[in-house]
Amino acid sequence: MLGGWGVNAAPRSDAADCSQPIVFTLSAAAQRPGTVEYTWHPDDRLIARGVQDRAGTMTFTTTNEQHDEFTVQLTGTQAGERVPGGMTVEVTSPDANRGTSGDIFDITCT
Repeated sequence: MLGGWGVNAAPRSDAADCSQPIVFTLSAAAQRPGTVEYTWHPDDRLIARGVQDRAGTMTFTTTNEQHDEFTVQLTGTQAGERVPGGMTVEVTSPDANRGTSGDIFDITCT
């Protein structure tokens, strides 16, 4: 059903204002109507900051593209601190679309 999908983090690297969130975006394009079920999985570094798994679905009624976002707020960071982290999205159904995609960030707080 999916023609292509992936996850991107913003910001990904370099210096960034850590009072602003890191936004992971899942983009998925459908080749035909149907529903996709998936789960967001933070890595161990984000779990240590209190981020938890989150399940989601996308229902496509036409062949279009949809987006879902997972926002991570980095609390308690200091200027100059290097903060890495990552997120994976696991598509669990339908069977034909099972798989994972993810992205990481590695920023220095300003």
